[in-house]
Amino acid sequence: MRVLLTMWKYPRMIVWFMVSVVFMFLVRVPFIHAQIIPYYLDFNPGIVLVPLVSVFWGPAGVWGTVAASLLGDWLLGQWGPLTAYRTIGLFLFALSAQRLWTAFPRTIGDYTGHEPGWSPTMRFVLISWPGCLIAAAWAGLGSELLRLYPFPYFTVLVALNNLLFVTVLGVSMYRITARETVPYFGTWRDVMKISPHEDDLAARHVLYIVAGSLGSILIGILAAGMIYSIWPPQPYILGTRCGIWVPVLVIPFLALHLVGITRRL
Repeated sequence: MRVLLTMWKYPRMIVWFMVSVVFMFLVRVPFIHAQIIPYYLDFNPGIVLVPLVSVFWGPAGVWGTVAASLLGDWLLGQWGPLTAYRTIGLFLFALSAQRLWTAFPRTIGDYTGHEPGWSPTMRFVLISWPGCLIAAAWAGLGSELLRLYPFPYFTVLVALNNLLFVTVLGVSMYRITARETVPYFGTWRDVMKISPHEDDLAARHVLYIVAGSLGSILIGILAAGMIYSIWPPQPYILGTRCGIWVPVLVIPFLALHLVGITRRL
């Protein structure tokens, strides 16, 4: 947890934290009434900022994601038991993007820095996908345990929102940010003097992250469908849930993701 704690010693990191909070909150405001599930799930193009600020601003972006989630729910009238699960999921989404940035094989390129080219842009989109899924899995687990909506229904809606906007908007947002901010302000590694590959992950921990995020959703959907006959496309009313086997099978995959993401933190 070293960089997550020591970042508060650096004024520029604190500024980036505050900028992250403001941007993510303001982007959420215009869509507060465009709700996929009233009071529980927004239509949220701003989700693309979660991996963006985390990759460029590191722990400042991670903490900014947490603060923006809590502040948004509080000020926009969506504060409730689901807030905790949603915030945990977004925290792990942000942290996974930060950690996976330098974790892929060196044949793809050495991207401890950032360039507005197509190769690092596609890399950004690729390393964001596991976070999209883990955030959806945590939100779905909360919905299931709180008896709001069944895990597969809620999770799939969140995952589709996340994957759509991170993929479509991430291409342009990454290139703009790399071109317009990095030459003038640097990145969190420059500020905190993190040497290249200091926080690299072993291949097995990358596998844990990917398997945990994808597996948590797949096992939850299959368990709900095969055991309880509840599949994602079906519409559900508030109060519908699956049963105990869904969280029992999903939680080990969430733990696997956590093991991978916290390695050498």
